[in-house]
Amino acid sequence: MTSKSTPPDFHFNFTTVTGYFLQDDPSTDPDNFDYVTSNFGLIPRSYDSDPEFDPEGRKTQWERFEYQLNQLNRDSSPATQFKLLFLGRHGEGLHNVAERRYGTELWD
Repeated sequence: MTSKSTPPDFHFNFTTVTGYFLQDDPSTDPDNFDYVTSNFGLIPRSYDSDPEFDPEGRKTQWERFEYQLNQLNRDSSPATQFKLLFLGRHGEGLHNVAERRYGTELWD
């Protein structure tokens, strides 16, 4: 007879790392922010890994950011992983248009 083993408790702890995207800068106005015209919000800046990866300054901001992200993962403990998540939502839907047309009270 085999005994069932109980899997160990496991959870993820998600946190954010600030200083890479305009979206987490308190001075960014979310009502007027356009991620398309702002390189998806990636802040034009230098990284600690630039001297190693791009000493001549020829790489794009995104290439340098990707290298920095990989460097963070290389330098972190095995229990820590850095991931870049782009989360979005759809644009204006028919239900949004209808609610504006008929008003929230009638739409609900």
